[in-house]
Amino acid sequence: YISPNGGSNYIVGSNLVYYGPINFAVDASLDNILAPNTYAPFNRFNPICGKPQVVIRNTGATVLTDLDITYGAVGGATNTYHWTGNLYFDDTALVSLPSVSLLPCSKPYTFRARVSNPNGLPDQYSANDSMSVPFATVPNYPAKFVIQLQTNNAAWEDSYFIEDDAGHIYDSKSGFANSKTYKDNVSLPNGCYHFEIDDAGKD
Repeated sequence: YISPNGGSNYIVGSNLVYYGPINFAVDASLDNILAPNTYAPFNRFNPICGKPQVVIRNTGATVLTDLDITYGAVGGATNTYHWTGNLYFDDTALVSLPSVSLLPCSKPYTFRARVSNPNGLPDQYSANDSMSVPFATVPNYPAKFVIQLQTNNAAWEDSYFIEDDAGHIYDSKSGFANSKTYKDNVSLPNGCYHFEIDDAGKD
């Protein structure tokens, strides 16, 4: 604040929050589902047909070293993944889960995940164990198609690849010439794929 006579001072607002002891010794929570999910801030990761991504949190006083994550589309296939790690109180971990078929399932499309058996013990607070989110399906394409790329004047920055949900690279290209059109004929087996084009200049 600057006063009319030229002097100045600071006006500070603050809050002090007190916390009591941790409520539970053994408590894991499902913090978020990044994919599959139609939530707009997660559009960069969606839609998917491959590996779901969830965030887990240790909300117990005991260090979290393992738990089970059960997940799948409502009305469809489910899977259980045994996670191991080392999370202290309030720490989180991003977990990429093995692929599970999202279709066929019930409509509206809903993905559900649940954590259980933290450190091989009963979870002492179950209200934060599960979450359900809506999701959208990925487009279906023919097995044979053409990728057409028109490069700019910094083509050395460009590359792309296609991988399946197990991480196997089926096609990749780099080393392009400037201002040139490329046509890449692609033939893929039936499956779930991720296509990514990268620019080393990040423009």
